Amino acid sequence: MLGFTDPRVVVSALQDSVSLAEEGKSGWAGDLLIVFSRLPTPILLKPRDLLCLETIEQVCKDVEAIVIRE
Repeated sequence: MLGFTDPRVVVSALQDSVSLAEEGKSGWAGDLLIVFSRLPTPILLKPRDLLCLETIEQVCKDVEAIVIRE
């Protein structure tokens, strides 16, 4: 996605994947939520949380802390 010059393409792909996860269908957003929930210290998120910058920033910090502890 880094090669796209139009950010609308990336935003649309993110929104589509989040919508699929909300419907219980497979997609990369749902896969990401599963991975987060299976960490040694689970991070439980709802699909829409992936659209919130503040939440993503906190998740990054949480994952770093988990990796350092493990």
